[in-house]
Amino acid sequence: MSPSILPLPRKVKPGEGRFDVGRSTPVVLSPSCDAADRFAAGILREEIDARASIELSVEKHGRTDGLGRHILLLRLADCPKKGASGRAGAGAIRRAHDARILSLSKGAGGFPLVKGAGEAAKIGTEGYLVEVTPERVVVAANTSAGIFYGVQTLCQALDAKPGRANFPAMSITDYPQFRYRGVMLDICRGRVPTLKTLFGLVEYLASMKVNCLQFHTEHTFAFRRHRDIGKNKGSLSPENIMRLVEHAKLHHLELQANLQCFGHMSNILSLPRYKDLAESEREWSVAPARRETYEFLDDLLSEYLPCFEAKVFNANCDEVYDLGEGRSRKLVERRGAGRVYADHMKKVRALAGKYGKRLAMWADYVLKYPETLKLLPKDVILINWGYAARHDFNSTGKIARAGFEHWVAPGTGSWSALFPRIEVACRNIAGFAAAGVRYGATGLLNTDWGDGGHPNMLGASFHGFAYGAEVSWSGPSKDPADFDKRFAWALVRDKAGLLGKAFRMLGGTNAAFGVENYRSVPFRLYWAEFPDGIDRKSAEKGFSEAQLKKAERAAWKARSHIAEARRSLPASRPCLNSSLDTKLLLGELDFAARQTLFACQKARLAVRIQKAMPKERGKASLPEAAWGFGGMALPEELMKEVEVLLREWRIHRDEFERLWRARSRQSEIELRLRLYKTREQEFARLATPPDEGC
Repeated sequence: MSPSILPLPRKVKPGEGRFDVGRSTPVVLSPSCDAADRFAAGILREEIDARASIELSVEKHGRTDGLGRHILLLRLADCPKKGASGRAGAGAIRRAHDARILSLSKGAGGFPLVKGAGEAAKIGTEGYLVEVTPERVVVAANTSAGIFYGVQTLCQALDAKPGRANFPAMSITDYPQFRYRGVMLDICRGRVPTLKTLFGLVEYLASMKVNCLQFHTEHTFAFRRHRDIGKNKGSLSPENIMRLVEHAKLHHLELQANLQCFGHMSNILSLPRYKDLAESEREWSVAPARRETYEFLDDLLSEYLPCFEAKVFNANCDEVYDLGEGRSRKLVERRGAGRVYADHMKKVRALAGKYGKRLAMWADYVLKYPETLKLLPKDVILINWGYAARHDFNSTGKIARAGFEHWVAPGTGSWSALFPRIEVACRNIAGFAAAGVRYGATGLLNTDWGDGGHPNMLGASFHGFAYGAEVSWSGPSKDPADFDKRFAWALVRDKAGLLGKAFRMLGGTNAAFGVENYRSVPFRLYWAEFPDGIDRKSAEKGFSEAQLKKAERAAWKARSHIAEARRSLPASRPCLNSSLDTKLLLGELDFAARQTLFACQKARLAVRIQKAMPKERGKASLPEAAWGFGGMALPEELMKEVEVLLREWRIHRDEFERLWRARSRQSEIELRLRLYKTREQEFARLATPPDEGC
């Protein structure tokens, strides 16, 4: 039986038997291994100890003969070279498209030799080899990154229970599809995670071989020279960033800088001190016609960029809707919007270059105005984004043909949703990855946005993160059920796959309204004004009774899987990653299911109330009409049903706040709490007889 591993390795060849881990089994480092490899060895040791209560020693040896049964972490530089025993060593590895299994055989000094080196795929700087026999386990790689990723595979392949642990016999050759395999987490739409949460996120992503992470930032960084930016918003401090950089390095993940430098700057431009830098009254983009704009950006970048060691800097610069509408109108009329945009990017590139950074940017503007491609420096990295299931993925080819290094950027489909649009997200991620491979993209950046106050819980995005990790490493899974089961195992060592089933069912609450639907209907019903905001014929939040029932069935099935998981899984994952608190994650999933059930109940009741009210209400909204229009009240039956909704809504508000604070800072939680309050007042007015007031 093949082990449950995510991402799927390129090639796995099952062997005979198994390697049993005993209390005397050492984890051995070869001579070239360094502190990074010792850290990886520690992860393996802790995994075995946490799940089997077997504590191993980590040792370093110049040879392995005479050590008995052991686990070896081997730098391929320590293999004998050709001539030592007539076989080809690590330096002879060559690329081949058949990617046949590299096998390891014993060589001089007790270290393995690489056989068939001229025929197998080159594993490069992040690839690794694994060979498990009943006598030993070997993880071999060219670099510490490869050792680390091989160890992550071993951790997932481990079969353990208290007092017993073993690895199935097998051979693995594995290496990544993309150089950059990333996640971008939005931290400036309302929710800023705690440092503990971000540390745990780094560990979770790295366990799936993700190697870069960005925090989409506009105003949630604590600038010393501009203290009013992000004040009381939960902003990350320079020390927070530097600690995260160090933690990420241990896990072979680079934290890349990401700061808005053109559009999407309303949280800053709306402050009195910066209004004069705005392009227009929209207070959306900075004005490229103003010299002070670049002095301001220089100020921000001088504080922000030195906190990061990674060379890539994403300046965003997308959706510049108001360019040329205000202070830069004459400049745009004279030079053209494309040239003004390109000039701005060149100036931002120069500012970033002072700190050794290479500019990356979203590609929406240059795809809309292709002439801009000719004006940009060729060392800029262009990131093509889009989040629909049927996006124009081939637009990536236009960037490739223009000669730019480029990445693709799909999304988890979690934003503006009670739960991620999993079907849409998987198609979107797989489609973009295929286009990236087809057109030579060097990276895949999986985005997780927080539109509208970031009401979506972080735990709900774990499935999308995992799918993006697999697709960017080895390609999309052909079997969703198999992926879900491996995801559940990778996430919380859930052997039965209950978490994977729950995630898939909850994704189905959106798919009930159409798998091509980029909008989340349950989300819109849940937060809509009551009852006027419910319109079953609306293009964006319309629904049928059949769709409501389908969404409800999916939610109830998800809740049954969640309930079973609560009975069978430990409260936290049996490893060191404190962010993967199983109890908290199950609470987030169950809350999303309850929100969906509430949204469906609310929608039905709203339609019934609309039918019960007089057609001629003047300009009064339905709550006003029901409460005071002609002294009329709702029928008692409907009023009681509204009372039930009101009580449940208040429970939801408290649960939302509890779950928010479990992973995040206070940040801007009031954005959603105010909306909870507004909807509560609407329910209360309808549930209160006219002569009693509200």
